[in-house]
Amino acid sequence: MNDRKDLNSRSFKLDRDKIIQSLQRRGPGRGIGEKRIIQERIDELNTLFHNLQQIYGFLTQQGHSIINESGSMLAPQSHQNLDQLLTLLEDFLWVLNCAIAKHGGQPKLF
Repeated sequence: MNDRKDLNSRSFKLDRDKIIQSLQRRGPGRGIGEKRIIQERIDELNTLFHNLQQIYGFLTQQGHSIINESGSMLAPQSHQNLDQLLTLLEDFLWVLNCAIAKHGGQPKLF
């Protein structure tokens, strides 16, 4: 009867060791799901970056002339607001650039 208890305790100990080893072991790299999610995130960031870069370029080239053509009495304040908006867009483009690089994408700004 003692042999049986001893055998059961050894068996339990071996099973527990196998479970611990299997939990500690990792595969050869990240899973496909993680790579796909990272690539989707990079694609989203690239799309956002591209769209904001186009808006920034358009506002830089045409923004002040659009304000002038409006004939608004608030034109001086609108010019200042546009300049602030362009500065904030430029800063945000840099933030997006860093996020793209952090996730493994190709940075656009240097």
